[in-house]
Amino acid sequence: MAFYNDLKLHLQAGVPAMYVESSEWLRFQEATAQCCKEMGKPLFVWNPLDGLVCLADGKTGVPDDAPDKRCFFEIVEYLHGNAPNNSVVVLEFADRYMVGDDGRQEASAFAAMVRGLRGKDSHVIVFSTFLAVPEAVKSEFAMLDFPLPGREDIRTIQKQVGKNRELDDAKIDTADAILNSVRGLGATEIRNAFAKAAVRHGKITAEQIPELVAEKEQIIRKSGYLEFVRTAGADMEQVGGLESLKKWLRSREKGFDRKARRAGLSAPKGALLLGVPGTGKSLCAKVVAHEWQMPLLRLDMGRVFGGLVGESESNIRNAIKVAEGLEPCVLWIDEMEKGVSGGAGASGERDGGTAVRVFGTFLTWMQEKEKNIFVFATANTLSRLPPELLRKGRFDEIFFTDLPGKEARKEIFGIHLRRKGQKITATDELLRKTEGFSGSEIEAVVNEALFLAYEKGAEELHVKAENLLSAAESIVPLSVTMSREINDLREWAKTRCRKASEELPEGAGE
Repeated sequence: MAFYNDLKLHLQAGVPAMYVESSEWLRFQEATAQCCKEMGKPLFVWNPLDGLVCLADGKTGVPDDAPDKRCFFEIVEYLHGNAPNNSVVVLEFADRYMVGDDGRQEASAFAAMVRGLRGKDSHVIVFSTFLAVPEAVKSEFAMLDFPLPGREDIRTIQKQVGKNRELDDAKIDTADAILNSVRGLGATEIRNAFAKAAVRHGKITAEQIPELVAEKEQIIRKSGYLEFVRTAGADMEQVGGLESLKKWLRSREKGFDRKARRAGLSAPKGALLLGVPGTGKSLCAKVVAHEWQMPLLRLDMGRVFGGLVGESESNIRNAIKVAEGLEPCVLWIDEMEKGVSGGAGASGERDGGTAVRVFGTFLTWMQEKEKNIFVFATANTLSRLPPELLRKGRFDEIFFTDLPGKEARKEIFGIHLRRKGQKITATDELLRKTEGFSGSEIEAVVNEALFLAYEKGAEELHVKAENLLSAAESIVPLSVTMSREINDLREWAKTRCRKASEELPEGAGE
């Protein structure tokens, strides 16, 4: 395990203070105890409920000279003068006591305690569900990554659940498809999902994959900022126009093959779709995941921002960790401009710089990521998008999605009419009347025409040309209400973006 090797390296190097941001306490405790045992270092754990406890050779106990201390300041004071030589002390949730104005004394005491550990070859590990390090002790910490369970970890958990439930080997399928169905979850969540499947069905096989996937969707949704999106039925045939974009996406799909890796091709990083609202940008995200047969994870950047110190930064790191656990996958960020400011203005001045740090973390990850994660971002405006997001290296390509031209509108009408079971095609008059309509507005025209036809009371619903024309006349498109903004967007995109469609909408010019 990567964490085990990383921890061992830091202990051998004599690093006095480490920080682990994770909710995987049981896995962390197991890996840490195993590493300490191998290196001959006694392991102590402190939390505000149990106080200081020694974990060694499967036994628990309190150090002989340690009183029953549950106060954080007191435990820091004790470790400063009495920390056992060559030991490792894990402090659960210690960060909570050192943040804010009320935690300045504790933070200063902690820094002094860490400096005193260097001569004793002892170590302190702060374990917390999110990262919140005060400035007074920031330089003292080494950050250790604790990844979510991989396939082998999941297989081990599955076998443990089967053993606990007394399932024979025939009732436990360890195929990759089953393991992948719970990837992206923590060990406890995986264990619970497998256990429920075992209780309900008496087995853990391919038949339970839909149930396990549904369980994963619910667990991921609980975060509030991540959503597991279903993409059934979202294929290229459902996208009208955007020929250049669709051609580019088909070519990039090949970049994930092992053959492409051996040939020296880099894995596709992602694409940013900038354009007019309602032009199919969000639909394209679902289409990409469906066509490439990858899970689609939607990240709501606006909800990443939390009220607690360090919570926002932790949320974005956890989101990245889940996405990496699901690789290969598509990470979809819809209307990215809404999350850039974190609700506090693009500069982040009003939120103490949290938005800047969160977005900086994400941009750094995009630049350096090695996992097969395709970031599919959409934006309706450029006013709040920082320049560093738009430079080459973040995304493979930036596309501009304009309003559909005549041929694209005809195709979009056909898609929505066929979806409603209608055989009528768009007339030239209808296409003239819908100049400047977006794809979503064309869908609204079709839906309104269905209601108009239904009012006639016929047994079978048949939309007629006059229904579509009447529906179109009742809609004022965005090209009218937002004409200035759309023209400004087009002008900006001329030399900065690739066109998603070669067909120009009427009145767009060159």
